[in-house]
Amino acid sequence: MTYDKSLAKHTALSAKTRPSKELLSFIGTYEDINPRNTVILDFGAGNGRHSNALREMGFTVYSYDPFNGELEVDPYEEVSVVLPKGKFDLVLSAFVLNVVSYEDMLGILNRMESLTKDDGFTIHIVREDLRKLK
Repeated sequence: MTYDKSLAKHTALSAKTRPSKELLSFIGTYEDINPRNTVILDFGAGNGRHSNALREMGFTVYSYDPFNGELEVDPYEEVSVVLPKGKFDLVLSAFVLNVVSYEDMLGILNRMESLTKDDGFTIHIVREDLRKLK
């Protein structure tokens, strides 16, 4: 799977953008998601705003982003370009699917599903984007 970096560059959110209140509220109040026993993968974490907010809520969160991550960092502490090994209770993408091509989207959806435990959850948040999918 290849990513078209030019699309991500032009639609990336500012580092000052706040985490989605709706996402944090949903995760924080959903009865099957408990900070004590839920390990989360923030797929396409950007600058880590959702990862950091979820960590503050008590969750164990790993952060992955192929464009904004760093190679030599621990994805448990920082945003990494390397996917952590294993499967996760919750895999989320926030504002990722609306900045990739249709072909990349299918690969990302499949990859995220493969990283989710059988009894886990996958959550996607997208914003409306004026760009048409290729």
